[in-house]
Amino acid sequence: MRRHKAEEIVAKLRHVEGSVASGRRISECVREIGVTEVTYYRWRNRYGGVESDLAEHLTELEAEIARLRRLVSDLTLDKLILAEATTEALSPELRAAYVLHAKAAFGISERRACRVLGQHRSTQRKIRARLSLEAPPVTQCHSADARSPSTSLPDRQPPPRRSAMRGVLDPVRREGADTDPGFVTSTAAMYLVG
Repeated sequence: MRRHKAEEIVAKLRHVEGSVASGRRISECVREIGVTEVTYYRWRNRYGGVESDLAEHLTELEAEIARLRRLVSDLTLDKLILAEATTEALSPELRAAYVLHAKAAFGISERRACRVLGQHRSTQRKIRARLSLEAPPVTQCHSADARSPSTSLPDRQPPPRRSAMRGVLDPVRREGADTDPGFVTSTAAMYLVG
């Protein structure tokens, strides 16, 4: 099925009107122009008394109205998102929380929430990763057990998308362990290999 242009529709309607005026039945004329009677009556209701140039202009205006309606609905949603966020200057961490809230509350994508709230997406991902992997606060302990990374290694699991060595050792370093590269490498290698 092809889409007819507005000028073609007006021309076909005029042809049918002329044929009907000369005494032919509507069903024959409609078959002649290659559409169904339902389509003919829909066209007649829509383009009945319209000139061909006005019909084209009408379709352009309808497309423009549809585009503007989508734009207004998008801007209304953006306004609602911003109304829920505070008006004061937000830190990246607070923006990250608002982005997550906007995603859940309004069902929008992370990209759109970040754009509305002025948060870079890379910052959003880094903050989200940092919050999910954040260890307990660092406490300095100078005992021999706390300084040895091998005591903390068995209960650590490497996070996804990172090398196993960094995934195991970064949380240990955050706890304040003193890590000599040679000792850490050999200890971690023994743990990871077997």
